[in-house]
Amino acid sequence: MAVSSPCAGHRSEDGSGMKINFAGVPLKNPIVIASGPLTASLDLLKRAEDSGAAGASLKLTFERVPFPGKLRSHSLPGKGLTFGIDRRLNREEGLELMRKGKEQTSLVLMANLTHPSSDTEKWVSLARDFQQAGADLIEANLTCPHIGLPAESLGAKVCEELRSGAQIGQIPELCRLITRELKRALRIPLVPKPYSNHPRFLETARAIEEGGASAISISSSMPNCLPPPDIHRGGRPKIPLLEKTSMGIVTGNPFSKHAGFGKIAQVRKNTRLQVLSSGGISTWEDVVETIMWGASAVGICTHLMWYGFEEVPKILRGLERYLEEQGLESFDSLRGISLPFLTTPDNLSILPGAARVDGERCNGCGVCLKPGHCVAISLEEKKAAVKPALCIGCSVCVNLCPRKAIRMEALEPGHEEVS
Repeated sequence: MAVSSPCAGHRSEDGSGMKINFAGVPLKNPIVIASGPLTASLDLLKRAEDSGAAGASLKLTFERVPFPGKLRSHSLPGKGLTFGIDRRLNREEGLELMRKGKEQTSLVLMANLTHPSSDTEKWVSLARDFQQAGADLIEANLTCPHIGLPAESLGAKVCEELRSGAQIGQIPELCRLITRELKRALRIPLVPKPYSNHPRFLETARAIEEGGASAISISSSMPNCLPPPDIHRGGRPKIPLLEKTSMGIVTGNPFSKHAGFGKIAQVRKNTRLQVLSSGGISTWEDVVETIMWGASAVGICTHLMWYGFEEVPKILRGLERYLEEQGLESFDSLRGISLPFLTTPDNLSILPGAARVDGERCNGCGVCLKPGHCVAISLEEKKAAVKPALCIGCSVCVNLCPRKAIRMEALEPGHEEVS
């Protein structure tokens, strides 16, 4: 069904309908390669450009990398990637990559940088150097969970040098301070990236807005995660080429996207900040959904680590086709259209309904009988049959059916669901 919008029209044939404006910077489309292993070298930035992505956020840069690292992970393609540790860039590496990236690609480039604690002078110094090197935006990293957070989560004392990233991003007052000082010092847009997996996230987002930022970057990766132990090798963590492990993060999990939706909605409901959101993105539909919850731009990383930069053109083609089919001029008419459907639990309207089986499609495979909590479905004459009075309306069977023979349907007056 076409999206109904007063802004709907015909998409421009020159592709201008894909363009967005993020934090005052024009992007040819909403796709940004998120900071990570895909943005750690000039060769990778060139591949990102060739793929059609509009921009990239460079690998996280420190004034001085606090400890050595190389990418070590436990990977389940399409399901999730657990990072045990990863490499970071020091100041000179990051600045050189930014200079060459701006000279040799047409990408909009963000500098992803961090510094321990509240030493705002060093934050400002590093950010200004990136501005001088040609950065289009500064992505102030207040979220990295690989520095001091793993030690803190294990009850260890964390030295000042490691007190950065996610540890700062949990403290709204520090986020406000760092944002304010960077905003005052820079000519280019500032996009703070706070730690989002903590109870004070909304307070942090408001503090960032109060500090003067007009946009925010959200990562919905899951922190403080561990790989599975090898049950046949004495419980050693399943991360190759790593003797032990520390608390890491899981990225690329499809449900990271759902967590991201929640964070986007929190920000868009309560602030005027634009949002760049990343986490669990793998298809053009994911991008549209993320925009519908309020994001302006969408970051992609882990999916491309599994399946390559050639996934980006597929996503872009899907987005172009969607705009054309919906008769939309741009993404503006989609942005945030899901927010009016968000309310508190006490205001939800629960509609009575039950599963209905299409007898023409059903082949009697019996998959829909599997849900352990369901007593409403049985096989009758080798076809699935539903007793509406026993159906709780959960819809689990709908997506289990390999034939797409089940749908949820409103009950006629007089029927009752069971609780």
